[in-house]
Amino acid sequence: MLKLITTLFFVLSVSLSAGIKESAREVLDKKSNAIVFITATVKMEISVNGKAQPPSEQQTEGLATVMNDKGLLVLALSSIDPSKQVKESIKRQVRGMPFDVKVSYKDIKVLLADGTEIPAKVLMKDEDRNIAFARIDMKHEDAKDAEFSSITFADVALPKLLDDVFAIGRLGKDMYRKPTVRTSEVASVISSPKKMILSSAAIPGTPLFDEAGKALGIAVPKGGRVVVIPAKKVKSLSAEAVKQEK
Repeated sequence: MLKLITTLFFVLSVSLSAGIKESAREVLDKKSNAIVFITATVKMEISVNGKAQPPSEQQTEGLATVMNDKGLLVLALSSIDPSKQVKESIKRQVRGMPFDVKVSYKDIKVLLADGTEIPAKVLMKDEDRNIAFARIDMKHEDAKDAEFSSITFADVALPKLLDDVFAIGRLGKDMYRKPTVRTSEVASVISSPKKMILSSAAIPGTPLFDEAGKALGIAVPKGGRVVVIPAKKVKSLSAEAVKQEK
């Protein structure tokens, strides 16, 4: 009897594993072009105790996810805006003196899977959640023949602990920016004060998916971890970003 139970458990485990892997392969095959790189030149102007420091510029690059055929993007704010880390560093050094950090962007571009670079602009930033929304310039000549897919963020229910999940992303320039996939389980679901999902599969700037291939949310770095902002919140924030654009 014990042997039969053990065998059944093994067969069930293999079946569940095969299910998540098959779904991950299918999403990667159909939606990998929805994962793009976003680059920017960030100008920072810092003043401490009323005295302006020489401005500095920094090149940034991170992953973003295409949300629709109009070029709407969602990304982790920290991937293009290092101001939060800079502020924390300055705060430790100035010992209570007032300071200010102003950030501006230029040369924001989206790098597609085929190497095409298209200008983009930032629509909205949410520093508390470390999320941002941007828009590809769809009227640009290089966007006319661009090929990319998109990921839908709907009002899906939060997953349960130990649910199988996966994420798709892209490797860096040294690995030719090839698509990549991670599978894992839900490690934690935080309900308050802000809803978040934790899983070791999460890749900043890209979606986390359930076994059915539905996007559970977008991954962003937060407090030394990578957390996933639920899809329902991503959807509502994107609507705000579009409103601000008009």
